[in-house]
Amino acid sequence: MNNALTLKRLVCEHCGAELSGLSDCITFQCETCYRYFIITPEGLKDIAVYTAIGEEPYNKQSLHLPFWVIEIDRNLLRKEIEGSLSELKNHKSTIAKTRLEKDPEDETDSLSLNFHTGMEKLNIMASQRSIPGSREIEYLISTMESFESFFIYIPAFISRNPFAYLKVGKLLTGKQPPFKMEKSTLPGKPVMCALQQDEAVELIDFVFFATLPPSILKYGDFLNPISLKVSGAPRLVLFPFQKRKNSFFSLIGEFSISPRLVDIKN
Repeated sequence: MNNALTLKRLVCEHCGAELSGLSDCITFQCETCYRYFIITPEGLKDIAVYTAIGEEPYNKQSLHLPFWVIEIDRNLLRKEIEGSLSELKNHKSTIAKTRLEKDPEDETDSLSLNFHTGMEKLNIMASQRSIPGSREIEYLISTMESFESFFIYIPAFISRNPFAYLKVGKLLTGKQPPFKMEKSTLPGKPVMCALQQDEAVELIDFVFFATLPPSILKYGDFLNPISLKVSGAPRLVLFPFQKRKNSFFSLIGEFSISPRLVDIKN
């Protein structure tokens, strides 16, 4: 078997121009025809890059950070919520019907019986799983159904902080800000994207659960079987930020993040 490593030049598949980019980025923009490409395990592929446009105009020279914008299937999520709740209620009902009675033919002394019965009670109590109340369920459902669509935002920029994706993704996902998208075709630097689409999809559960309040997060048995499903293809979107004092201020969603969370390449 020939295991020789083959090196290929990165060239635009449309005009043949050589692609130049940043070493840590997996995206490129052709300097001739301005098309975007992304390196995947299968090779170089075209990718559409969008720019987020907010309700207020902003300086086009603002810092643009890439995010994977992923719409979730709310119908499937509701079914998973209802299924998890139903399973917990059935479990609780089974425990409630359990009777601890002495077998008439059991000749063990009362001390042994009390110890045995006590251990059974402890085991049953330990197996009980907490169930969220109607207020928590209503909050969880209304959180995703109060918008026309519900998106999970996964940061795709380069970061040396492993928690940056969770921290920043939580902020945009919690805000669900209104914005429009326009396809980006203007010449400029390559998009600072360091995260593959499938890697972003694997993070949607973590980011979504991070937006929930402690009053829901404490019901681990309820949340554990719930997994979000994607509706439609994820999109790579550039969001505008401005440097303000010692932070990057998001012009869409209006929140600030520490510059230490973003590794900007010039």
